[in-house]
Amino acid sequence: MQDGKMVADSIISNELDYNGNPIILSTNYSKNNIFVSNIDIHFSRKINLTDNLYYCYIETPKGNKVYSDTPSSMGKDSIDLIAHLIYGYQDILTKDTCKITWFKEQFDITSNTDGYNKLAGPGWIEINSEDANYDIDFNKLTVHREDVPYQ
Repeated sequence: MQDGKMVADSIISNELDYNGNPIILSTNYSKNNIFVSNIDIHFSRKINLTDNLYYCYIETPKGNKVYSDTPSSMGKDSIDLIAHLIYGYQDILTKDTCKITWFKEQFDITSNTDGYNKLAGPGWIEINSEDANYDIDFNKLTVHREDVPYQ
């Protein structure tokens, strides 16, 4: 948006207000940033997947904690995350038809850093088979305790 004096940035949410307009989360009037050499804009739309025959979920058969609730007990050495893509009532996730990319949170990843992936966006980095604390077998990701900080 331009008011004749400077350029303003607006960060909008994917939620809509009662008039059907995007909700503005914040606006920046303090920087003139019209000098952009390369920009990607990705739009997303929230949809209700229960109105659809497709849905996905992640199963955790060994539980979802590598640490127990008490610090004296360590809990499990690892947990498994198993991705599923359901169409109708069948799991259709196969190596022949689908590609799965696993990501982990890493706050220093931005669009200008190595490891940035536009599918995940800033703050996320792809987990690959060379990561020592993870084992990947197509739709199954094993997360070892060493890569999960204790909180």
